[in-house]
Amino acid sequence: MTARYADFFNPPLASAARLGGTAAYSSYEGALDVAKMKRMAFTVNWKACFDYPYQGLFIPPVADNQEWYRGIPISDSPHINLGPTTSIPRVADYSRRMRATGFDVLNYFDAAEFGTQIVVPERPPKREPNDPDLWKDPNDYLYAKLADAIIYRPKNERLSAKAKGIYDPYYRAYRNNIVLDWGEPCWQNFLLDQARRLIEKIPDSAGICFDRLDFLRLYNFKKDDGATWYDGPARSMITSWNGLMEKLGPIEHGAGQAIFVNNLVSRIDTMRQVDGLFDEMGHWGGSLNGTALLAVSKPAIGWVLSKEILLDLAEKRGKDSAQGLGWAFGEESRKARAMLPCKSFCTWASSPWRRFHKTIIPFCPVTGPIGFIWTTVRCSRQCGKGNGCCFPMRSASKARSRRPICSKFRRATLFL
Repeated sequence: MTARYADFFNPPLASAARLGGTAAYSSYEGALDVAKMKRMAFTVNWKACFDYPYQGLFIPPVADNQEWYRGIPISDSPHINLGPTTSIPRVADYSRRMRATGFDVLNYFDAAEFGTQIVVPERPPKREPNDPDLWKDPNDYLYAKLADAIIYRPKNERLSAKAKGIYDPYYRAYRNNIVLDWGEPCWQNFLLDQARRLIEKIPDSAGICFDRLDFLRLYNFKKDDGATWYDGPARSMITSWNGLMEKLGPIEHGAGQAIFVNNLVSRIDTMRQVDGLFDEMGHWGGSLNGTALLAVSKPAIGWVLSKEILLDLAEKRGKDSAQGLGWAFGEESRKARAMLPCKSFCTWASSPWRRFHKTIIPFCPVTGPIGFIWTTVRCSRQCGKGNGCCFPMRSASKARSRRPICSKFRRATLFL
């Protein structure tokens, strides 16, 4: 299979293999513990690029010394104020610093979504179409330059409960932006120009990573690709994607930069120009299996959404088995000895206990001590009487209170 369809299974950029490893999706730009990250086999950060003014405009048409307002001024994890503005030198410096420490950065890219708070019907424009600052208002730019790329909903489409009976002609996404057809020349050329500018202005980037390939499932009923029939002639976003990628691939690969995708729709016929995968749904077996097949010869990164999802996976594998918490957090981790949490109760370890201010208290290996609270506690372990083993309400400084007691439910003092 891989020999017969080698163009789809082999990465066009052979050097993309170095990006295989653990990764992050973060807008954080601060210092890293390099030794720790290398022990974790960390290789690349897909920059959660809320640096952009709005979705679809990833590097605005400004001079190098001109700043612009970020779409979101707070990094996602950890929550750090990045400042209200950024600039091309600052964005480029981040990739340069990361590369100097042995890591790489993939620039955020999305060929489907445009704008923020897009209105319908079109409102009177604030600027003329030839105004150099037209880009500052996504509504003005959309209706002046990109209107031909709008994908309209079929009027007979069943409305969702969220629509409350109101027909919206546009497909909506993040921050009330809309979905455009990446095969339409006006939008496709806009995307290709941005890709060239990212290469020019951020030369230390490892490439780009596309988000939201789930929009591959859509059709543009106002266009005709000459191959698609959906209650009449239409243009499939698969056709549009392949047309875009045949132009974008040589641009990126010619500069030695890779193309990764968040393969929310996994199809081998979309992979010819793709060098690697960054699977947002890596915690779901169906997506993970599809990614594994597509990435037989390409680097693939599986995205686990949160600690809670990781714990949920561990619980499904069996908390007392070798495939339980030890699998999730490592056999030597204190987290591997933690009791699994539920919707109502905290997680803490039956050992070790720790001494704080001359008081021995139960210590949560996941969150650590924060403060005393009163709560109803029941752990996941079962004793011979069939009840949950609970920490007592007695003072934690007394030696006998260091042993959990058997009770069906008990008021207890503990640290979360």
